[in-house]
Amino acid sequence: MVAGLKGDLGGWSYDSALVVNHTWLGTTWYGLLSYKQLLNDVTNGTYNFVNPAANSATTRAAIAPALPKTSTTDLDSIDFRATRELAQLPGGPLGLGLGVDARYEAQNDPNLNPNNDVQALGISQTIGSRTAFAGYAEFGLPIVRHLEVNVSGRFDHYSDFGNSTTPKVGIKWTPLRQLALRGTYSRGFRAPSFAENGSSQSLGYITFTPQAQASAWAALHNNDAYTNPYSLALQNSANPSIQPEKSESGTFGVVFEPVEFANVSVDYYVIKKTNVIVPPDTATGLSEYFAGKPTPGYVIALDNPDPQFPNAPPRPTVVASGYLNANSLQTDGIDIDLRLRANLPGGLRYRGNISATKILSWKMTFPGSPPVEQQYVGTEAPYILSSGAGTPRYRANFDNTFTIGAATVTATARYVSGMDQTGVDATGSTTACLYGTNITNCHIASFTVLDLTGDYKFTDKIGASWALLNVTNRLPPLNPANYAGVNYNPTYHFAGILGRYWRLGLSVQF
Repeated sequence: MVAGLKGDLGGWSYDSALVVNHTWLGTTWYGLLSYKQLLNDVTNGTYNFVNPAANSATTRAAIAPALPKTSTTDLDSIDFRATRELAQLPGGPLGLGLGVDARYEAQNDPNLNPNNDVQALGISQTIGSRTAFAGYAEFGLPIVRHLEVNVSGRFDHYSDFGNSTTPKVGIKWTPLRQLALRGTYSRGFRAPSFAENGSSQSLGYITFTPQAQASAWAALHNNDAYTNPYSLALQNSANPSIQPEKSESGTFGVVFEPVEFANVSVDYYVIKKTNVIVPPDTATGLSEYFAGKPTPGYVIALDNPDPQFPNAPPRPTVVASGYLNANSLQTDGIDIDLRLRANLPGGLRYRGNISATKILSWKMTFPGSPPVEQQYVGTEAPYILSSGAGTPRYRANFDNTFTIGAATVTATARYVSGMDQTGVDATGSTTACLYGTNITNCHIASFTVLDLTGDYKFTDKIGASWALLNVTNRLPPLNPANYAGVNYNPTYHFAGILGRYWRLGLSVQF
């Protein structure tokens, strides 16, 4: 339910909104085996594996039970905002904006596999609720004709962790019509999610390769089959004592328009977060285990001993830990944006846009003595948090749009740079290949895809559209270590797994 109110009063323009939202999502999984029931049926001979059709419906339902659950979320809010002009400055009117809001948030996503005995399902549940209140103000200060300053601040109170105050300042100076300099400084915070500080837990799996990631331990087993790659479970639990993430960020950039048909902007950004909420560094926990000295904060479940080397340390099957506030995360990079426009002969119009990002650094620091510092850029890290999506150093898009009359055609090229198939957060090493040595140079190739789209307006209410996507039928680069997809990276290379395809559309407005 949504209700709103807006108007003008005493020189103020105001706007208020009320939102009441409750969602239910019913989910039922079918066809997954219960390992506990399977072992019981094998032991007691209660399931006919030779002729499954001879089993009763009750027997089949017991070995592969339906798994239902109902998840709910609540988001109720009310806010009020007002703006007005306070005075006239040399560069324009001094503007003021004020606002307050109040929210109630809740989530209940129960565990579909509470006994952890169902095939192909981990453990995942998220439960929590809280209230939040905020007040904020913003000033627009056109001090002189070519200098604009924006100052704002916000105060937040959350029932589950406390208060936060976040200011922001922005400056833009235009010394020439063709040139502008701009910069910002701000502080921010991120409230813990219910998965991080509620009554929550999750369990997932990564592929662990002992021969590459724990070679000394594997040597104790003579690198036998016990040390082959296997699925290692990582279990994370919420931490009610977790604190919000804090951040400081700054940008500095130049906007340059040397000619009427082109402008370019170059911005440098730097972001530093403290109290970053992460699972404990699994690589550290594993390294300590393999060194014979497990660390506090980790619970490690072990497999049965190696039959060939029963006195050697067994391999870990589960690494369990809770979320914590890591020391810091810092990233910086450069954003470039080039816009082109031209009116060509015959009524043809062209619009082009090149946008590119280079990540200079993406560094996580974990607590320790000394602190553990990990650099992620150009690798598949953060391997655990991103399911192996990784942090490519370069990304770029090139859009070209041609319009004539009611017809428009756009060609878009998208590029993602290659990455080393390493993940220091999972292995503790910057060189250990996540999938042995089967990939050339332990490197994932870059990926470029070309799309063509177009539309035609027959009338104001009737139009047609078409698209030819992945025109060159580019396949995704091989990435067997990624565990969000099978042998490919769905975050950046999904277009490749779909291949070349087309679509047609017709839109009619009534």
